[in-house]
Amino acid sequence: MTNMTTIPSIPPFDASEFTVAAIEEKEKKEEEFVEEKKKEESSAKIRDKIFNNIMKPPPPAVIKEQIRQKEKIIHEAEEVEKRKIFAKIQLYFERFPGLMSKIPKISGRTSLPEAQEILNQIHHTMDSIGSCRAIVNYIDTGFTVLEGFMSDKDKVAHLPKPLQLNLTGISDLFRQGKFPELDPLIAEVDIEYPWLGKRSLILRVLGTFSDIATKVHLYNTNPAAKMIFEMGKRGPVDLKDE
Repeated sequence: MTNMTTIPSIPPFDASEFTVAAIEEKEKKEEEFVEEKKKEESSAKIRDKIFNNIMKPPPPAVIKEQIRQKEKIIHEAEEVEKRKIFAKIQLYFERFPGLMSKIPKISGRTSLPEAQEILNQIHHTMDSIGSCRAIVNYIDTGFTVLEGFMSDKDKVAHLPKPLQLNLTGISDLFRQGKFPELDPLIAEVDIEYPWLGKRSLILRVLGTFSDIATKVHLYNTNPAAKMIFEMGKRGPVDLKDE
């Protein structure tokens, strides 16, 4: 049996690849490829240059000028805020002269933080006006509730014998000032726990309007209260005229 070797087929010769037009087209494509490559390299260099310029810190002179401008803006803003606070503090001193003996005075050398602290002290002082009276009102309310509870025999019966006390009239006695031993305790509580009797401006406004409404109600419903209210607006009696 004879072995026969298979000879691979050779593709036909294409003479069109070696024409002048084909060679020129090939050269044109190679030139375009090279040109495109140059453009990409040029774009990359431009990007790198821009990035390096961005990342490069500005000269010291520019940095100093930027800092100076920023400090100038901050200083001007602080001066505006300080003038507003100064005007408010001055109004407080004019309308509430008693504050001048309790609050440090301001001057042209007072800084913004110092002015803010002075204004905070003024607010604290104003909020603390009548703080002891507020604590007295709390105690008065407590005595009233306690008296009401101790007046209920059914509730008192559940208490131990030593606590079954007759506290009738304790609230009235307190209002009459019969317990002077409470005065120093109230004063000390106000010092140690200033928030207890302290009232913000909003609470003081609401409390004042509530007191006015109560007075008007008593004026219209209670003849004795009306007489006291009218006597309160009279001037002092001149003994010479009498």
